[in-house]
Amino acid sequence: MTTRQNEIFGIQYLRGIAAGAVVADHATGMAAFPKYFGSEAFSGVLLTGARGVDLFFLISGFIIAVVSLTPRSLEARVSPYEFARRRLIRIVPLMWLAIGSYMALRLLGRGSFDLWPYLRALTLWPAGDVNPSHLWTLRNEAFFYFLFASTFLGVRGIRWAAALWVVAAVLYPTSGISDGPTLTYQQWMYAFAHPANVEFAAGLGLALIWLRSNRGQPFSLRLLWPVCVVWFAVTIHFVSSLLGDWPRVYIDLIWAAAFLPLLTLAVLAKTIPSRLGLLLGDASFSIYLFHPHFISAVLGVWSAVAPSTPVWIVVIATSLIAIGCGVIIHLTVERWILGRLKGVGMRVENSTGLARTIQTESS
Repeated sequence: MTTRQNEIFGIQYLRGIAAGAVVADHATGMAAFPKYFGSEAFSGVLLTGARGVDLFFLISGFIIAVVSLTPRSLEARVSPYEFARRRLIRIVPLMWLAIGSYMALRLLGRGSFDLWPYLRALTLWPAGDVNPSHLWTLRNEAFFYFLFASTFLGVRGIRWAAALWVVAAVLYPTSGISDGPTLTYQQWMYAFAHPANVEFAAGLGLALIWLRSNRGQPFSLRLLWPVCVVWFAVTIHFVSSLLGDWPRVYIDLIWAAAFLPLLTLAVLAKTIPSRLGLLLGDASFSIYLFHPHFISAVLGVWSAVAPSTPVWIVVIATSLIAIGCGVIIHLTVERWILGRLKGVGMRVENSTGLARTIQTESS
């Protein structure tokens, strides 16, 4: 059974909220470039939207475990091969399309580009810069998938080894290597011991508890969609004001702890579905992959045609356009690609390789 009645709607809401927050952050930051409008909207408050990435990582850790492990026993439901096949089908074709189109736009706009960052992005190579730059998150996703498949889907006796991955991230600041390593071997060390490991681990830990407890005790909350929006906004505003100049892994630990209650609420709450929330959640991968394309294009045209427009109007409109275009790509391109590759109709998995339906993964 694959109806939306089997779906945890709150997870979809959080995915859409996280994607929208990242778009707002990037629209604000790019509008402030001197070549566009040269100032930040709302005094830069929307730049905290980058925290949507932290929420994405928690969601990923949770869902990957839920769709791959059996409740109670935590036995593997899929083989490492099948797990990898599904992740590749879900992520790579649309990602390559996003990278290829971004390369084409750069070539048209600038006449040339550095090929190597794009090649690293195409292969999710762990070391070196990537273009588009926001695809660093998918490199971390890929590393998490590899680790999860190697430990949780293989020989059960080695699951404890996943803890080393988290410990490595916590101990990394004591290595004397900065959060922006330059040497190749340091970049590989940083890829393994990345601070985001603790966020994947937090979501994974919640999933294991949820599965062990026979999927918890749900409760009804009719207005879950607006509650999630407000909770997310209040959390990022409050926590951002408390953070200092600390090693990044400690900051990510704080974000993991801050978002865990929100993720728990989204998992346990039963609600009447919101069409907008579900649509944005379904389209979140397309929104995330393609939003830099549209932000750059809109800001470039707008700054040339109407440079005196108040920047807050520009940021809001640009964000909405980028999100809307991402939704269109999801409905017209992403669904078509997945339908053709899977051959099972239009059942679409969610962003960064997560399954849209939580209680079944039959394809």
